[in-house]
Amino acid sequence: MGTVQPNRITVALRMAGIAGQDKLNGIFNYLSEGKRWQLSIYRTAHEFTAETIRHEIERGTAGFIVGIPGATDALSALAKVEIPTVVMNVSDGNIERRVRNIAFVKSDSEAIGQTAARELLKQGVYKCYGYAGYRVDESWSRERGRAFRDELERSGHLGRMFDLVHFADKIEDRATLIRWLKELPKPCGILAACDDRAFEILDACRDANIRVPAEIGILGINNDPILCENSEPRLSSVQPDFIREGRLAAELLGRMLANKCF
Repeated sequence: MGTVQPNRITVALRMAGIAGQDKLNGIFNYLSEGKRWQLSIYRTAHEFTAETIRHEIERGTAGFIVGIPGATDALSALAKVEIPTVVMNVSDGNIERRVRNIAFVKSDSEAIGQTAARELLKQGVYKCYGYAGYRVDESWSRERGRAFRDELERSGHLGRMFDLVHFADKIEDRATLIRWLKELPKPCGILAACDDRAFEILDACRDANIRVPAEIGILGINNDPILCENSEPRLSSVQPDFIREGRLAAELLGRMLANKCF
């Protein structure tokens, strides 16, 4: 008898931060239990395009696990095929309209935003609270900010939002960010959409001569050790379970490949 070849699986995850790395570790965790996949891994939206989709299909890929923000044309291509696909925390390219052989894994952004609000409230030292959203339109950033603001309001506090809804194209303007930080009543507790954003807030505070954490306390999300442990002062951060998300994505794709669902 011939040797059964492993399934070829295409994985596209942003590896610049801890989130994508942990999700990939979750996939490897699933494979460590005797599953046989041959992985083709893409790390950036520049690499992962509609042409990539066509190329991988021609090579006989059996399935996709996709979680790269900004890969709109690749997701548009995936929306038009029926190869088993798991989408992680991205929603571009009409991918959510696809109905066959597809599953979606999303972080619990509501729980993350609520947890962050409760943590800042528990400190009991802040006159105000703010949310610094991601600089591009991502659903997880909107959802985290909304849950953070709603939890503050339930406790009788106002959440001041620095996000695309309130600042539009000024969201990437450093002078606008610094002005927003200076105008906040002090001391103020700020939740950043992710650790990258928290690092930017910390740097902007230095330029504005705002003392951290005496005047502004900053809480990030993702708990990226490279950013959090090497900043001055060190950043505190909420840690989602990205390893579990990666494993769940692999499990769902495995079930599709075995024709157990979808």
